[in-house]
Amino acid sequence: AFVKPVFKALFSRMQRRQCQEAAAAAYVTQSYLQAKYPPGGWSTYYSSIELCEEDILTEAELAEKIRRLREAFEGKRRFVLCHAGTMAARYKGQEILIEAAAKCIRRGLDLEVVLMGDGKFRPLYEQRAATLGIAERVRFLGNVPGGEAVRDEYDKADVLVFPSLTEGLPRVVIEAMARGLPCVASDVGGIPELLEDEFLARPGDVEELAERIEYMLGRTEDIGWIVKRNCEKSKEYKHNVLNLRRIEFYERIKRISQHS
Repeated sequence: AFVKPVFKALFSRMQRRQCQEAAAAAYVTQSYLQAKYPPGGWSTYYSSIELCEEDILTEAELAEKIRRLREAFEGKRRFVLCHAGTMAARYKGQEILIEAAAKCIRRGLDLEVVLMGDGKFRPLYEQRAATLGIAERVRFLGNVPGGEAVRDEYDKADVLVFPSLTEGLPRVVIEAMARGLPCVASDVGGIPELLEDEFLARPGDVEELAERIEYMLGRTEDIGWIVKRNCEKSKEYKHNVLNLRRIEFYERIKRISQHS
Protein backbone atom coordinates (compact mmCIF):
# COMPACT_ATOMS: atom_id res chain seq x y z
CA ALA A 1 0.00 0.00 0.00
CA PHE A 2 2.92 2.33 0.76
CA VAL A 3 4.99 1.48 -2.31
CA LYS A 4 2.34 2.25 -4.94
CA PRO A 5 1.78 5.97 -4.15
CA VAL A 6 5.53 6.52 -3.76
CA PHE A 7 6.20 4.90 -7.14
CA LYS A 8 3.37 6.90 -8.72
CA ALA A 9 4.81 10.17 -7.39
CA LEU A 10 8.32 9.32 -8.60
CA PHE A 11 7.03 8.28 -12.02
CA SER A 12 5.01 11.50 -12.38
CA ARG A 13 8.04 13.58 -11.41
CA MET A 14 10.18 11.73 -13.94
CA GLN A 15 7.57 12.26 -16.66
CA ARG A 16 7.36 15.99 -15.94
CA ARG A 17 11.13 16.29 -16.09
CA GLN A 18 11.32 14.42 -19.40
CA CYS A 19 8.67 16.68 -20.94
CA GLN A 20 10.47 19.79 -19.67
CA GLU A 21 13.79 18.66 -21.11
CA ALA A 22 12.45 17.40 -24.45
CA ALA A 23 13.07 19.52 -27.53
CA ALA A 24 9.65 18.46 -28.82
CA ALA A 25 6.75 16.55 -27.31
CA ALA A 26 3.56 14.96 -28.63
CA TYR A 27 0.48 14.46 -26.44
CA VAL A 28 -2.77 12.57 -26.98
CA THR A 29 -4.86 15.37 -25.42
CA GLN A 30 -5.28 18.99 -26.46
CA SER A 31 -4.61 20.43 -22.99
CA TYR A 32 -5.18 17.98 -20.09
CA LEU A 33 -1.84 16.15 -20.17
CA GLN A 34 -0.03 19.33 -21.15
CA ALA A 35 -1.19 20.90 -17.87
CA LYS A 36 0.03 17.90 -15.85
CA TYR A 37 3.29 17.50 -17.77
CA PRO A 38 4.15 20.92 -19.26
CA PRO A 39 6.33 20.86 -22.38
CA GLY A 40 9.64 22.66 -22.24
CA GLY A 41 9.93 22.99 -26.01
CA TRP A 42 7.70 22.77 -29.08
CA SER A 43 4.65 20.51 -28.70
CA THR A 44 1.69 19.18 -30.63
CA TYR A 45 -1.06 16.64 -30.04
CA TYR A 46 -2.49 13.69 -31.90
CA SER A 47 -4.38 10.68 -30.63
CA SER A 48 -3.75 7.02 -31.33
CA ILE A 49 -7.50 6.86 -31.95
CA GLU A 50 -7.98 7.16 -35.69
CA LEU A 51 -11.40 7.13 -37.32
CA CYS A 52 -11.92 6.08 -40.91
CA GLU A 53 -14.80 7.23 -43.12
CA GLU A 54 -17.00 4.23 -42.31
CA ASP A 55 -16.78 5.01 -38.58
CA ILE A 56 -18.51 8.37 -39.05
CA LEU A 57 -22.18 8.78 -39.97
CA THR A 58 -23.00 10.09 -43.42
CA GLU A 59 -25.49 12.96 -43.78
CA ALA A 60 -28.28 10.48 -44.56
CA GLU A 61 -27.37 8.27 -41.60
CA LEU A 62 -27.20 11.33 -39.38
CA ALA A 63 -30.74 12.34 -40.35
CA GLU A 64 -31.98 8.81 -39.61
CA LYS A 65 -30.19 8.82 -36.24
CA ILE A 66 -31.93 12.05 -35.27
CA ARG A 67 -35.30 10.64 -36.37
CA ARG A 68 -34.79 7.51 -34.22
CA LEU A 69 -33.67 9.53 -31.23
CA ARG A 70 -36.74 11.75 -31.43
CA GLU A 71 -38.91 8.66 -30.97
CA ALA A 72 -37.32 8.03 -27.58
CA PHE A 73 -37.01 11.69 -26.57
CA GLU A 74 -40.70 12.24 -27.38
CA GLY A 75 -41.68 9.28 -25.20
CA LYS A 76 -42.64 6.86 -27.99
CA ARG A 77 -40.25 4.13 -26.80
CA ARG A 78 -37.87 3.21 -23.99
CA PHE A 79 -34.50 4.97 -23.80
CA VAL A 80 -31.42 2.80 -24.34
CA LEU A 81 -28.27 3.86 -22.48
CA CYS A 82 -25.07 2.11 -23.47
CA HIS A 83 -21.55 1.71 -22.09
CA ALA A 84 -18.46 -0.09 -23.40
CA GLY A 85 -15.46 -1.04 -21.32
CA THR A 86 -13.55 -3.80 -19.62
CA MET A 87 -14.93 -5.42 -16.49
CA ALA A 88 -11.52 -6.75 -15.50
CA ALA A 89 -11.13 -3.64 -13.31
CA ARG A 90 -13.66 -1.32 -11.67
CA TYR A 91 -12.51 2.06 -12.94
CA LYS A 92 -14.69 2.11 -16.07
CA GLY A 93 -17.72 3.03 -13.97
CA GLN A 94 -20.26 0.31 -14.81
CA GLU A 95 -21.42 0.06 -11.19
CA ILE A 96 -21.84 3.84 -11.00
CA LEU A 97 -23.95 3.76 -14.17
CA ILE A 98 -26.13 0.94 -12.81
CA GLU A 99 -26.77 2.87 -9.59
CA ALA A 100 -27.52 6.10 -11.46
CA ALA A 101 -29.87 4.26 -13.83
CA ALA A 102 -31.74 2.81 -10.83
CA LYS A 103 -32.24 6.34 -9.50
CA CYS A 104 -33.54 7.53 -12.88
CA ILE A 105 -35.95 4.59 -13.13
CA ARG A 106 -37.27 5.23 -9.60
CA ARG A 107 -37.91 8.83 -10.66
CA GLY A 108 -40.06 7.67 -13.55
CA LEU A 109 -37.74 7.47 -16.55
CA ASP A 110 -38.35 4.51 -18.86
CA LEU A 111 -34.88 3.27 -19.75
CA GLU A 112 -32.61 0.27 -20.03
CA VAL A 113 -28.84 -0.11 -19.89
CA VAL A 114 -26.71 -2.09 -22.35
CA LEU A 115 -23.19 -2.97 -21.20
CA MET A 116 -20.51 -4.12 -23.64
CA GLY A 117 -17.44 -5.77 -22.15
CA ASP A 118 -16.56 -8.61 -19.82
CA GLY A 119 -14.25 -9.51 -16.96
CA LYS A 120 -14.05 -10.77 -13.40
CA PHE A 121 -16.27 -8.01 -11.98
CA ARG A 122 -19.24 -8.81 -14.22
CA PRO A 123 -20.92 -11.01 -11.54
CA LEU A 124 -20.59 -8.10 -9.09
CA TYR A 125 -22.33 -5.75 -11.52
CA GLU A 126 -25.04 -8.31 -12.25
CA GLN A 127 -25.65 -8.72 -8.52
CA ARG A 128 -25.75 -4.96 -8.03
CA ALA A 129 -28.42 -4.61 -10.70
CA ALA A 130 -30.43 -7.39 -9.06
CA THR A 131 -30.08 -5.84 -5.60
CA LEU A 132 -31.34 -2.51 -6.93
CA GLY A 133 -34.30 -4.27 -8.56
CA ILE A 134 -33.39 -3.42 -12.15
CA ALA A 135 -31.88 -6.71 -13.35
CA GLU A 136 -34.41 -6.89 -16.19
CA ARG A 137 -33.38 -3.37 -17.27
CA VAL A 138 -29.63 -4.10 -17.56
CA ARG A 139 -28.33 -6.23 -20.44
CA PHE A 140 -24.81 -7.65 -20.36
CA LEU A 141 -23.57 -8.36 -23.90
CA GLY A 142 -20.11 -9.62 -22.97
CA ASN A 143 -17.20 -8.85 -25.26
CA VAL A 144 -18.33 -7.30 -28.54
CA PRO A 145 -15.87 -7.41 -31.48
CA GLY A 146 -14.53 -4.01 -32.50
CA GLY A 147 -15.61 -2.39 -35.72
CA GLU A 148 -19.01 -3.10 -37.22
CA ALA A 149 -20.42 -4.99 -34.22
CA VAL A 150 -19.68 -2.12 -31.83
CA ARG A 151 -20.97 0.45 -34.33
CA ASP A 152 -24.22 -1.51 -34.57
CA GLU A 153 -24.69 -1.31 -30.80
CA TYR A 154 -24.03 2.42 -30.82
CA ASP A 155 -26.54 2.82 -33.64
CA LYS A 156 -29.21 1.01 -31.59
CA ALA A 157 -28.54 3.09 -28.47
CA ASP A 158 -29.83 6.56 -27.56
CA VAL A 159 -27.14 7.84 -25.17
CA LEU A 160 -23.63 6.74 -24.25
CA VAL A 161 -23.00 7.01 -20.51
CA PHE A 162 -19.33 6.69 -19.58
CA PRO A 163 -18.68 7.49 -15.89
CA SER A 164 -15.08 6.31 -15.83
CA LEU A 165 -13.03 7.10 -12.72
CA THR A 166 -9.81 7.71 -14.64
CA GLU A 167 -9.05 8.24 -18.34
CA GLY A 168 -6.65 9.72 -20.83
CA LEU A 169 -8.63 10.33 -24.01
CA PRO A 170 -11.25 7.55 -24.25
CA ARG A 171 -11.74 5.82 -27.58
CA VAL A 172 -15.25 4.79 -26.51
CA VAL A 173 -16.51 8.38 -26.31
CA ILE A 174 -14.97 9.42 -29.63
CA GLU A 175 -16.33 6.37 -31.47
CA ALA A 176 -19.80 6.91 -29.98
CA MET A 177 -19.76 10.57 -31.00
CA ALA A 178 -18.87 9.51 -34.55
CA ARG A 179 -22.11 7.50 -34.58
CA GLY A 180 -24.06 10.59 -33.53
CA LEU A 181 -24.66 9.44 -29.96
CA PRO A 182 -25.40 12.02 -27.29
CA CYS A 183 -22.92 11.38 -24.46
CA VAL A 184 -22.86 11.82 -20.69
CA ALA A 185 -19.53 11.13 -19.00
CA SER A 186 -17.32 11.86 -16.03
CA ASP A 187 -15.20 14.98 -15.79
CA VAL A 188 -11.82 13.22 -15.93
CA GLY A 189 -8.77 13.17 -18.19
CA GLY A 190 -9.34 14.49 -21.68
CA ILE A 191 -13.13 13.97 -21.66
CA PRO A 192 -13.87 17.70 -21.08
CA GLU A 193 -12.09 18.32 -24.40
CA LEU A 194 -14.80 16.25 -26.09
CA LEU A 195 -18.06 17.16 -24.33
CA GLU A 196 -19.85 20.25 -23.05
CA ASP A 197 -19.71 20.90 -19.28
CA GLU A 198 -23.46 20.35 -18.93
CA PHE A 199 -23.01 16.68 -19.87
CA LEU A 200 -20.22 15.97 -17.38
CA ALA A 201 -20.45 14.62 -13.83
CA ARG A 202 -17.88 14.37 -11.07
CA PRO A 203 -16.23 10.93 -11.08
CA GLY A 204 -17.91 8.55 -8.66
CA ASP A 205 -20.86 10.88 -7.97
CA VAL A 206 -23.94 8.72 -8.59
CA GLU A 207 -26.47 11.45 -7.86
CA GLU A 208 -24.84 13.97 -10.18
CA LEU A 209 -24.58 11.36 -12.93
CA ALA A 210 -28.29 10.57 -12.55
CA GLU A 211 -29.06 14.30 -12.79
CA ARG A 212 -26.95 14.64 -15.93
CA ILE A 213 -28.71 11.66 -17.52
CA GLU A 214 -32.11 13.14 -16.67
CA TYR A 215 -30.99 16.49 -18.05
CA MET A 216 -29.82 14.92 -21.31
CA LEU A 217 -33.01 12.90 -21.73
CA GLY A 218 -35.02 16.08 -21.30
CA ARG A 219 -33.27 17.92 -24.15
CA THR A 220 -35.88 16.98 -26.76
CA GLU A 221 -35.67 20.27 -28.67
CA ASP A 222 -31.87 20.22 -28.78
CA ILE A 223 -31.26 16.60 -29.74
CA GLY A 224 -30.57 17.39 -33.40
CA TRP A 225 -27.95 19.98 -32.46
CA ILE A 226 -26.30 17.63 -29.94
CA VAL A 227 -26.05 14.78 -32.46
CA LYS A 228 -24.60 17.00 -35.20
CA ARG A 229 -22.16 18.65 -32.80
CA ASN A 230 -20.81 15.31 -31.54
CA CYS A 231 -20.47 13.86 -35.02
CA GLU A 232 -18.65 16.97 -36.25
CA LYS A 233 -16.33 16.97 -33.23
CA SER A 234 -15.36 13.35 -33.88
CA LYS A 235 -14.03 14.32 -37.32
CA GLU A 236 -11.05 15.92 -35.57
CA TYR A 237 -9.90 12.33 -34.98
CA LYS A 238 -10.00 11.17 -38.59
CA HIS A 239 -6.85 9.46 -39.81
CA ASN A 240 -5.94 12.14 -42.35
CA VAL A 241 -6.31 14.96 -39.79
CA LEU A 242 -4.14 13.28 -37.15
CA ASN A 243 -1.59 12.11 -39.68
CA LEU A 244 -0.81 15.70 -40.69
CA ARG A 245 0.08 16.52 -37.06
CA ARG A 246 2.08 13.31 -36.76
CA ILE A 247 4.11 14.14 -39.88
CA GLU A 248 4.66 17.69 -38.63
CA PHE A 249 5.99 16.30 -35.33
CA TYR A 250 8.51 14.00 -37.00
CA GLU A 251 9.60 16.72 -39.42
CA ARG A 252 10.19 19.00 -36.44
CA ILE A 253 12.27 16.29 -34.73
CA LYS A 254 14.27 15.86 -37.94
CA ARG A 255 15.02 19.58 -38.18
CA ILE A 256 16.02 19.76 -34.52
CA SER A 257 18.38 16.79 -34.88
CA GLN A 258 19.98 18.30 -37.99
CA HIS A 259 20.77 21.53 -36.14
CA SER A 260 21.95 19.98 -32.88
